Amino acid sequence: MDAKITKKRLGLLLSYDWIKIIGICVAAVLVWVLLFTTMATRATNGQSFDIYLYPNVYSHIDADTLHTRDENDALSYDVLDISLNSLTSDTMSTILSAHFAAGQGDVMFVPYSEPQRDAETGEITAYSGLDAFLASYSSNCLWLAPDGSEGEIGSGDSTQKVNNYFTDCENYLNSFYDKGWQNPGSFNEEAVRSHFNERMQGDKRYKNDSQRENGIAKEIERIQKLRDAYANVKSWVTAEDGPVQVRTSQLAIDTDGDGNLEEYTWQYAFDLSNIDKLSELVYYYPTDTSDDSSDGSGTASGTSNGLCMVVLNTGSSGAGNAALRYEPFMLLNYLVEKYDTAA
Repeated sequence: MDAKITKKRLGLLLSYDWIKIIGICVAAVLVWVLLFTTMATRATNGQSFDIYLYPNVYSHIDADTLHTRDENDALSYDVLDISLNSLTSDTMSTILSAHFAAGQGDVMFVPYSEPQRDAETGEITAYSGLDAFLASYSSNCLWLAPDGSEGEIGSGDSTQKVNNYFTDCENYLNSFYDKGWQNPGSFNEEAVRSHFNERMQGDKRYKNDSQRENGIAKEIERIQKLRDAYANVKSWVTAEDGPVQVRTSQLAIDTDGDGNLEEYTWQYAFDLSNIDKLSELVYYYPTDTSDDSSDGSGTASGTSNGLCMVVLNTGSSGAGNAALRYEPFMLLNYLVEKYDTAA
């Protein structure tokens, strides 16, 4: 057998080895990606915060703006992902239907617009902006009556009670304050510790004692900041000239498809008009018609006067994410602190 090493044989040997080396490297990368994907901490619906901009609403919002992971964060440490969704008249229905079905959606920035009326009779012929959104999606919104009263949806035998978002938040906070959320000195750290250990079971960020203690310290801070933010928002909406108000909408719509209009008085939106510098972050272009296209038609400059924020009952604000469903109060507090010169 001729075993003589020739230049040709040496070249073939080396070429085969390189193929093996490349194959091994590719396999190693695939294994690493698979392990990383499998073992990495993934944001749940509650840990993702989804912001929606109604058609013709624009913003300078991005993840870095709201979530710098320092003491001035708009949201708490346990919100791992922020998304911003700009809607258009053509895509809104499709996007919202898909996102709501998947349990996504936290807040919607939408302007209030006066309804269109018949020139002769004065009767309402069409709603736009906030009222148009509520006419179609009120069941996806949280009830915001400042007095703590329950809301109602439907009519007649199909009427259902709706929980009050303020009351739900107070009940949540009361589980950490022995004498109620109004008494910050009654804060119960052991209750927070127990709550944290229960809800973080299986979370890969907190495997050892040191990580858990660090997480508990952050959780204590989260609860205390939420309490302060909620207290601020509650005081604003119950004052006549607070920077944040609750807008009352009055609509006459057919909710059950029987052709008859039912009159409703709803409180589903925070009115942000009094935050005087809010247009530096989010704004819209008022128009003289119901045209809410996203092409910026209408007046030459954007404004935040009349801009509202609806809290959605999906995403982190959904009932299944009790620990993080009150993040919108944190966001409101941030908006006032940063963009209201009178605050």
